[in-house]
Amino acid sequence: MVIGDLDPSLTLETLLNAAVDGIIVIDHQGTIEVFNKAAENIFGYRESDVVGQNVSMLMPPPDSERHDSYLQNFLSTRQAKIIGVGRDVLGRRKNGENFPMNLAVGETRYGQQSKFVGLVRDTTRTKMVADQLDLVNDELRLIFTEAPTGIIVTAESGQIINANFWITDFLKYSARELKNLHLLD
Repeated sequence: MVIGDLDPSLTLETLLNAAVDGIIVIDHQGTIEVFNKAAENIFGYRESDVVGQNVSMLMPPPDSERHDSYLQNFLSTRQAKIIGVGRDVLGRRKNGENFPMNLAVGETRYGQQSKFVGLVRDTTRTKMVADQLDLVNDELRLIFTEAPTGIIVTAESGQIINANFWITDFLKYSARELKNLHLLD
């Protein structure tokens, strides 16, 4: 990336606060140093509430209780378990609510000390939609298998994709035999 041609009015703070994902920078002891506007919106804290505090305040137990030892273990062994990997975890908002989020953590060095940059995306809506889809799929599967009527599922072309017990019993075809047929045959 060429920084030399970057407009001087685009300061680091401007760039951080334009980001749509939460950006949190911590030091080697877990102390929050940077907390952008998106992180404020996600967690419900103002930057001034969290800078200087341990990042574990943004985590529910047991992660909040274990975070410092995880960090020290990484620094002493260099064995990464979350560094460099995005994963789904739980965060804790200022109001005490736990919420699903995707967290990606990277390490950088400042002098002799490690700094860690966390990118946070609130996945509450995504998880809610996925849970609703799972529920609808479960309900449809139950209707398909338990409805006391024959059901045939076809592709738009008329090719039979699936058939429930009631229709296979009535037609005296197995589901596999029906899948080889076209509805218009």
